This record gives sequence, C-alpha cells and structure tokens, in this order.
Amino acid sequence: MKRWVAALWCGLLLASGMAGPAHAADPAPAASADCVPLKEGRLGILADDEKATGRAVTGARTCHAVHLSAGTHFIQIATPSVGGFTGWVTSVADGRRVCLKPAGTFWSCSIATAGDYTIDVDTYASTPPFDYRVAAVLVDPIGCTPVTGTRWDSPTTKVPHSDPLESHCATFPGEPGGKVYAYTDDGLSRISDAAGQAICWFPNKYQNPPCVLTGDGPYTAVFTTRSVPADEPAGIQVASVAPFEGCPVVTPARRFGVAPADPASGIRCRELHVPAAGTYALRARAVANEPRDYWVVDADVNVLRDCGELQLLCTFPAAGTYYLFAGQRWSGLDERPYRTTFTPASAAGCRSMDDQGAHGPARRGSFATIGEIDCYTVETDAEYLSILTARTQRPDVALLTSSGEPRCGRPGYCIGEETGGPYRVLASPKIGQAAGDYVIGLQRQDRFEGCRPWRPDVTVSFGPHRFTECFTFTNQAEGDMAVAIERTSGSGAATGEVNTDAGRVCEVMDEASFTCMAFPGAPTTLTVTADPEVSTYRVTRSYVTPPAG
Repeated sequence: MKRWVAALWCGLLLASGMAGPAHAADPAPAASADCVPLKEGRLGILADDEKATGRAVTGARTCHAVHLSAGTHFIQIATPSVGGFTGWVTSVADGRRVCLKPAGTFWSCSIATAGDYTIDVDTYASTPPFDYRVAAVLVDPIGCTPVTGTRWDSPTTKVPHSDPLESHCATFPGEPGGKVYAYTDDGLSRISDAAGQAICWFPNKYQNPPCVLTGDGPYTAVFTTRSVPADEPAGIQVASVAPFEGCPVVTPARRFGVAPADPASGIRCRELHVPAAGTYALRARAVANEPRDYWVVDADVNVLRDCGELQLLCTFPAAGTYYLFAGQRWSGLDERPYRTTFTPASAAGCRSMDDQGAHGPARRGSFATIGEIDCYTVETDAEYLSILTARTQRPDVALLTSSGEPRCGRPGYCIGEETGGPYRVLASPKIGQAAGDYVIGLQRQDRFEGCRPWRPDVTVSFGPHRFTECFTFTNQAEGDMAVAIERTSGSGAATGEVNTDAGRVCEVMDEASFTCMAFPGAPTTLTVTADPEVSTYRVTRSYVTPPAG
C-alpha cells in the first residue's frame, strides 16, 4: 500500500511529459459512440452505472464515454498492475487532451467546461492484456460526514463504503492559520476550504508537514479508499497541531531498568515534558515488541533533527514541551497500540561492567516488560570494542559515549571515542521477542586478559552463567587459517571472532566455521560466544593454504 501511494504521489507532483515505453502510434480520437459508457460519480457510494469495466489489449487503446461537470474529478483505474499503460481525458467537442494520467492508477483532473469527454487507456506494445475497472468522481463535497473531533484522542471517523473505486469526504472545524494532519486508509487526501478551494494534499511533500488552513471553514477532507475492502467502512482522522490536544502526557523516568510509565495506546502522539536540555533514551514499541518509528517536533511543529537515531535516542535543545508522532511521516491510518520509553541518557540505575567480557562470567539481566531499557556503565580507555551477546537471550543494544553520542546499535564490533570511555551500554528486549532473560558482555579489542592457550584442538564448556571464552596464541607464519566450532554435547549454538592486537582479522556473521588471515608474529585471539546452555564444543584450527616460509 505504501508503495502504491508513493508512486501515486510522485505522479501528482512530477510533470507527465517524460518519455515512456513504446506504445502504439496515436490514432485519431475515438468517437464516443465507440467507447464503453460511464456515468459521472459523486463522492460516497457509487451506483453500478458510475463504475465501468474494460479490457486493455496489447498496444491498443480502449475508452469510456462520460459526461463530466465542470470541476475537479478523481479518476481511478483499478488494475492488477500500476504500470504498462497511459491514460488521459479527451474532450469530444474538439479532441483536445484535457489531462494526462501521471504515475500510478489515480489522477486528479480539472474540467473547465461541462461536456462530453472520453477516458482513454492506451497500453504499451510490451504490455500483456489485462482487465480493469474505472470511475470518474466529481469532487463536490455535499453530504460529507462530520469528523468525530480534531483531538488526537478522538475516535477514527468511519464512513460507509462499498467499492475501492470510491472517494469519500469528511468535514471538520478550524480557523485560518490552524494546522492539521489527515490520516486515511490509503494515506491520500485533499483538504479544501468552505468554498471548495484546495489548500493542500497529504502526503504533503517529503517531510509531510501539517496543512496550514486558509480561507473560511468548515473545511473538507476528500480521500480515496483504494486499499479498503468492499463493504467495509473507510476511516479518516483529522488531528490538530495548532493547538495540540489529546496527546497522552509522558514524563521521563528517573532511572533505567523500570517498566515504561506510558500505558499502551493507539493514540498516534505523545506529549513529552522535557525538564532539561540533553540526550534522552526515547523508544516506541508496539505491544508485541514491534518497532514503531517516530519523529519528534516542538510546539511550533519544527522537526527535531537530532532525534530518532537508532530509534532510541533524542537530543532536546532546551527544556519544554515536545510531541512524538508514531509512524513518522506516513499519512495512513495506524492505530496499533504502543508505549514509549523516555529516560535521560544520564539517568541512574546503571550496573557496572568491565571491558574483559570474553573471559569471565556472563553479565545476566532480565526484562520484566516490553519497552524496558537496562543500562551498563563501562570504565575503560579503549576505543575499539565488541559487544558480546548470545544467539538466544540476545537483547537489542546500543553503545553511548560519555557525551551521550551513539556509536553502534547492534552486537559486534564497535568504534568508541579515541580517548576511550566511560561508556554506557543500553539493552532492551530484542525486536519481535518477548521480555525475559538475556546475557551481555563487552570486550576491548586491543587487550585480552585471562584467555586460555589456543592449541590446534581445544574443548570449551558453557552454561547458564558463562556464554563466552577466549583462546590466544602467537602465530608464527602467514596463511589462510580455518576455524571450526563443533558442539559435542548439550544444546545450543556457538560462533567465534578472531582478533590480533591490530583489531579483528575477519568478519564472522553467526557462523561456526570460517576462514581468517593469519599474520606472522601477531598475538591472535579467538573469542567463542555460545548460547548460555549446558554444552561442550570442540574448536579446531588449521591452515587452508601452506604457511609462507
């Protein structure tokens, strides 16, 4: 659906005179008597004769004869594919093409003079035949449904609907200078004043700013319903941002490791009370731990640029009231309940963790609920680090510098500050998984302590309180080195990472067998990461190619 709206909106904005695929040479305009008849429709439920069917033939033109009133019309062609054909409206009186179809299957066509017209569909020479349906709806807002309110917590207005070819309308109050967003099933709507003068469309450019009302009210939103199944009601929500009303209030937590105070709700916005400038952990999660992307604006609806990085952090330039919108700039309806986590990045509640996680007991934690964020502080002077987690019981993670700047947002290799820490590691339930237990560790890459000797064939055991182990040796030759990690007892899976004092030798993505470069004279370390289950593994290394020298 989003791809359809994106193509549709690009078609509305871009010029239609660009060269396209080859199609049949333009014949003379078809006589209207040769075209399938179609009656002009009105906003709302369409009658049977206000819809027509056709079959497009490869490299040929089909047409529909229709008497159109003066004014704006929404013309839609329902087809299995949005490509492979062009379309236009032609005046029968003089053969003049009034408006061309842009990209997509919808176009808005302004008719200056009432009269007889044809809607023409012309396929490309490479387009296979296809069946389609078509309607031409006069945008004449009469008998529109009043919205239930312009507060953000107002219920979605439902409108009777019988066919995806239909367009519907809803009226709402407002004042000149007011700002609103409109959300519909398709994400496409047009806002007009009481005189029918169009003010703006949604989506409204790339950043999708609010619609600034002009002229007199009441105002009208006209919207398409292409994605709405037949005989199901269509929905629209018009919400004001000048002023904001109906957004649940969220204040920042004082510490990490607590459940979000924001109850799950399908209301699209949250009112954030920021007590001081700075970086905050800010995350939106649906109840099934699905991510909800978001954007944040100030009271004047200016978008905060330093917000939403990793969909976890937001830097507020000053104390005050801000607003979070779930769903970013998509103007389609989205009423999935979600909750927000809002905590200063410098908040209390962090546990300590050292930089030698490759050898030693696991750092274990447990999330009580979706949206909870745990924090760990690491005092280290290392710049290059690796965040260690198991395949199971793996949290989502982010590493922050002492100034709250994010440096990485996933387990594995991470480049911190040149001068080192202190760092903070934030952990939260992995996307799509339930809350519960997890394990985590951090390992600096320039120094490993307590590692076992790495002989060509070694064994290692793991359990609930240990999920990492490291081995080290000094390589004496150069060549490709193969490493294999094989479980000999227990359950779970394991992978490895190989480092020298200059950093990682090879990139390993959850693989138990891999090949790395071996450098002569370099201390080389293998870190094995396993699921925190009772198990034993055999680790072997050998040269794939004979060592040089």
